[in-house]
Amino acid sequence: MKVAILGNGWIGNRLKDHLGGEMIPGKALTISGLDRIVSEMRPDVLINAVTHNEGSNVDACEINPSAVLFANSYVPLLAAEVALRNKIKLVHVSSGCIYGGGSVPLGEDDPPNFFDLYYSRTKVYAESALVPLAEKFGFLVVRLRIPLDNRKHPRNLLTKLISYRKVIDEPNSITYLPDFLCAVEALLREDAWGLFNVVNDGTLRYPDLMEVYKKYCPEFEYEVTTLEDLGLTRTNIVLDSSKVSKYWTARNINWVLDDCVREYLERRRSDVFEAKERTSVA
Repeated sequence: MKVAILGNGWIGNRLKDHLGGEMIPGKALTISGLDRIVSEMRPDVLINAVTHNEGSNVDACEINPSAVLFANSYVPLLAAEVALRNKIKLVHVSSGCIYGGGSVPLGEDDPPNFFDLYYSRTKVYAESALVPLAEKFGFLVVRLRIPLDNRKHPRNLLTKLISYRKVIDEPNSITYLPDFLCAVEALLREDAWGLFNVVNDGTLRYPDLMEVYKKYCPEFEYEVTTLEDLGLTRTNIVLDSSKVSKYWTARNINWVLDDCVREYLERRRSDVFEAKERTSVA
């Protein structure tokens, strides 16, 4: 299966490394430009991993709303049209941050109900167009939810919480990125189509993750606070992952925390060592 990936960012590159896919070069973000490249590459699958949230903070989407709307709403439709023209499968990476409130697990059939953030609205716009096409054309829409990774990145939940040092204590569905990559691979292998919540089993409370981090870094200190005190608009939700579990066995999110933190710190120490080595050579 030959995979072409649109979106040279965090998620796109992780998918490329895992699936052995080929990154679509440049910014071919017109129908004619993308259609020409896809026609030349002749992939079996086109994965759209383009997103725009002005860095790691969704609040910053208001800084450049045109760019956010273009990346999160227009590009998915562009990718869909090109996939249809080339008769190939489209995989669109979406977000679970389109629901608001409550501890009752929300399934794929529950309509989006969180529109307080511009980022969330742009994700809803794209899903509203792509999901109806999925049944007829075999498209696949996979929702991430607060990605956690064992590698440093500004959008990685662990990287964020370490830098914030203030965390809320609410249960949330989380996507452990190494597991997400395996899930996408499994869905492609079975030629699955439709909409899937790709989250790990169980819920995570941020202090639990911070306690695991403290086990390896005892000097680290953090504070538990409330969303009201932070003064931020955020949603805390639980997503139902039973649909995707037919294709992929999701680990409980709390079972991966120790491995995640340990591998994260090992990679960070390795990066620091390599940087010192390069400096000494220079």
